Amino acid sequence: MSIVTGGPGTGKTATIRLICAAAAAQDASVLLVAPTGRAARRMAEATGRDASTVHAALGWVPDLGPTRDEIGEDMLIVDETSMANLELLVTLLDAVGPRTHVVLVGDADQLAPVGAGKPFAELVEARPFPSPSSRTSSARRRQHDRARRARVPTATRRRSRPARA
Repeated sequence: MSIVTGGPGTGKTATIRLICAAAAAQDASVLLVAPTGRAARRMAEATGRDASTVHAALGWVPDLGPTRDEIGEDMLIVDETSMANLELLVTLLDAVGPRTHVVLVGDADQLAPVGAGKPFAELVEARPFPSPSSRTSSARRRQHDRARRARVPTATRRRSRPARA
C-alpha cells in the first residue's frame, strides 16, 4: 500500500497520471476509483482512463452491499480518499486481492467525510509506511528563493574599513 498526500495544487493528479503511465508500460491492470461520481469523472478526464465510484467498482447494491468478491487488478488507485468514511474504505480494502497494490490519494487536511471516521487522515498521521507529501516545483522554488534571499553572499557584503590617515 502507498499513500500520496498533499494540499491543493501539489501534484497528486500528476502523480496518478505517472503511476498509470508506468503501469501501462508494464502491461499492469489498473482500477481507478473515487468516493464520488464527480471525483471519478475528474480522475477519468485527468488520466484518459475509465474511473468509477467505489460503490460501482464493488457492484454495490442498496440493502445488499457489495456484490464483487475481489478486486483482482494489479493496482487500485483511490483518489479523494479523504472523502471516504471508515465503512466505505474498510469495505473497499476487504475486497482487494492479495496481489493488488493499493494507492490511496488525498488531502489529509481536508474536511472529514460525512460518515463515521476519517480513516485517510488517521493513516497519514499514523505513518504506517512511507507517505511523502507532494509539493509543487513552484512551491519548492519559492522556498528556495526565500532561503537564498535570507543569505547574503559574502562578496556583496560591505565591510567597514579603517579610516586612512
